[in-house]
Amino acid sequence: MLDHTFPEFKPFFHERLSKTALYLLENYGSAEKMARMNSVSYDKLRSISRGKFSPQQFLELKELATNTVGVNNSIFDVELNSLLTLYKSLVKKK
Repeated sequence: MLDHTFPEFKPFFHERLSKTALYLLENYGSAEKMARMNSVSYDKLRSISRGKFSPQQFLELKELATNTVGVNNSIFDVELNSLLTLYKSLVKKK
């Protein structure tokens, strides 16, 4: 899914779903929304990552989101939300 909407996202997080990455996907969901993040967004990300998500990383992610080659499509947004719900359900069952 992300390969279509925001292909730069997975390499930025080294192809893994960290708490920070999941938070971004659940709360922003698209590159367009991530590109519009502000200082309040950064504070929340920093808190979730326990200080590991640096201001430089935040700016780099916003830049990647602004210049993504991905496609913004509401159908992909719905599909991503469904996949995230399924993922959280599966993780909860472990």
